[in-house]
Amino acid sequence: MTKRKTDGFILMILIVAIFLMAAETYFLTAGANTIASQANDAYLGAVEQNLIASSLAWAKQNVKNTNAVTFNKVIELDLSEINIQRAVLSLIITGSEDRQTTVQIDVRCGYARQNFRHHGKYKIEF
Repeated sequence: MTKRKTDGFILMILIVAIFLMAAETYFLTAGANTIASQANDAYLGAVEQNLIASSLAWAKQNVKNTNAVTFNKVIELDLSEINIQRAVLSLIITGSEDRQTTVQIDVRCGYARQNFRHHGKYKIEF
C-alpha cells in the first residue's frame, strides 16, 4: 500500500486560513475607523460647547468690570492651559443702552483631519 502525501493539502488549508484572517482584519479595521471618526466628532462637539460656555462666562464676568474702550474689539482668549489642539476662541463684546450686551463668539477647533467652526451671537443681561 502506498502512503499518500498530504503536504500540499495542508499548505492550501493554511493559505485559506491566512486569507480569511486578512479579510476579517480588513472588515474590523473599517469598523474601528468609523468608530474612531465618530468619537473624534463627539470630542470636538464637546470641546466646542465647552469653549462657548467658557467664553460666555468670561464675558459675563468681565462686562461689569470693563470700560467702553474694550467694546467692539476682537478679544482672543488664551487657551494654552486647557490643552486643546488647534483651538482658537475669539469674541467681540458690543454694548447697548438697555442693559443688554451682545457677545459675538467665534470658536475654531480641530483634531486630526477634522475641523469644527462655530460663529454665534449671544445676549447677556446684567
